[in-house]
Order: sequence, then structure tokens, then C-alpha cells
Amino acid sequence: MASIKIPEKWTKSEKQIQTTQISFEFDQMIERQLKQEALESDHSPSTQLRIILGLPVGTPIRRRISVSLSAEDKKILSQRYNIDINDNDIMRAIIRKEITKYFAQKWENTHEELDEKSDE
Repeated sequence: MASIKIPEKWTKSEKQIQTTQISFEFDQMIERQLKQEALESDHSPSTQLRIILGLPVGTPIRRRISVSLSAEDKKILSQRYNIDINDNDIMRAIIRKEITKYFAQKWENTHEELDEKSDE
């Protein structure tokens, strides 16, 4: 019987399938501190947990932030943006633009406040 060569991409997925995800509920102060330490060291909270536990930490392949959208959420956004409810690529692009604009305005306001304080 001939041996079938499994693509490398699949063998990586096989390793991920063999992992176990454990969720935690910490006291609010511990959770905030964990998130703060992760933020300060430019890690995700789960990577920060691995560091605290002394486990190996790999380099993230893609840094991303996700949000879960219900059918109702998608309906609201598709109506707001006047797009097809199933066009996830367009929705993703518009959301990315909206979030980028949100933080750009926030940073601009912060700089204006700092300029006003320095003028005093």
C-alpha cells in the first residue's frame, strides 16, 4: 500500500487539534493586572499567562482582534453601512475604517487637551 504524503499545513493543524483550551475566571483585580501586564509587554493575555506559568511562547503569526457578530448585529451593521448582510469582506473593511477613525479622533482630542494644558 502506498504511503500518502500529508501536506505540512495539515500537520500543523493536527498539532493544534491536539491542544486543550482552558478558560479561567479570576478576581477582577487579577484580570485587570494580567491584561495590564500583557498590554505593557505587547502580548495577549493568554501569552502573558504562558509567560507567568513558564511555558514556551512562540512568535504570533498574525496579531488580530476579533469580535463575534450575531445575526442581529450583522443586520444592524449591514443597514448602517448599506451593504449586503453576507458581504463579510466589505463589512470587515468598513468596520476597520470606523475603528481606525474612532481612535484617530480620540488621539487628536488627547493631543489638543495636552496642547491646551501646556499653554497654561
